[in-house]
Amino acid sequence: LTAGVEFSTACHGQLRKKGHKYFPDLKEVDSKYDVIIAFDIIEHIYNMPLFLEACNKILSDEGVILILTGDINSLSARLCRSKWWYVNYPEHITFPSKKYIHSIAGFKVIKWIKTYAAVNYRHPVHIILTKFINGIHNKNYTGLPSIGADHILMCLSKCN
Repeated sequence: LTAGVEFSTACHGQLRKKGHKYFPDLKEVDSKYDVIIAFDIIEHIYNMPLFLEACNKILSDEGVILILTGDINSLSARLCRSKWWYVNYPEHITFPSKKYIHSIAGFKVIKWIKTYAAVNYRHPVHIILTKFINGIHNKNYTGLPSIGADHILMCLSKCN
């Protein structure tokens, strides 16, 4: 069974056609799940403790949550600072640190993996160097293409 939270009522029909169960709000989830996947979502959340508390309530006792988000400590982010491509989206408001994630009540960090947003974000070294040098020379390097992994995949288990 796949289920998800979808705020957009325009998408509900598509989800129904595909056989997915959906909820209009996380508070309305009425089942326990073994896995919650939150890819490219955590950076949009205003109240992360409230979100994670709600996730904890719907996870089974052996449940895990997988979170993928931009890595504010990646080399590209540190080089570009406020010009880093990931912080240029005004809806990206939260960039959790490793220390913060480790401090979350009710969860234990199982894995912390530096990765890319997608396979096509990996580029050959000569392309990275060319764009990096041109960007630095023109004073507009935004961190794309990334110099190394610029995302984090976190796997958190529920603490009982």
